Amino acid sequence: MNASPATTATPPSRDANPFATCWTRPGALPWRGDIDAVVERLHRCEWRGQVVGPHGSGKSTLILSLIEPLREAGKRPVIVDVLTDDDPQGDTLLVEAFERLPRREQRRRLAQWRESGLGYVVTTHRPLRSWLAPLPVVADAAPDESVVAALYGQLIERRSTPVTLGDALASFASHDGDLRETWFDLYSLHESRRRRTLPPVVAYSERKPAPQDRGATLL
Repeated sequence: MNASPATTATPPSRDANPFATCWTRPGALPWRGDIDAVVERLHRCEWRGQVVGPHGSGKSTLILSLIEPLREAGKRPVIVDVLTDDDPQGDTLLVEAFERLPRREQRRRLAQWRESGLGYVVTTHRPLRSWLAPLPVVADAAPDESVVAALYGQLIERRSTPVTLGDALASFASHDGDLRETWFDLYSLHESRRRRTLPPVVAYSERKPAPQDRGATLL
């Protein structure tokens, strides 16, 4: 009598989770603000300004969203890592996590870029203040529930999920407006609830190898 084949299941794909990092990382989701208004403010400030907001508020997404509008304005924007890139190429620097630098180094970099005639946009958690060379705030990253609702709707357009908008808003509130932590939270919630709905099958990792498989392994 032939033995019945083992029941197997296909490993779930992380891409099927609408809150996976590949769908929620900076650049994968649009910045839900008036990008043209930000560019206009930069233009009025000689292409120099700061984007202020707490962790997970969308500052990196905004920086990435500025690249194409700045190119259309005739600029040559470049993303800068302040810890490793001391000689960036481009005429408008898009600088993330500027607050990681010591205050003295911040002042040195800003003075250097200004003397070189460069434009620059830096992201900070708190406004940089200077009486000698004030840097205008061109955007205040502060997502609200309407932003969460819009992004949630976009994320679930092509991928179903047992996570509801109410879950998303509750998580957003519990993380004090941190979108990044909200997506991490919803990712785990999606996985937890999805597992409860899966049919009882032998998991792919539990499949016992057939005799011929064991022989192949020994070879």
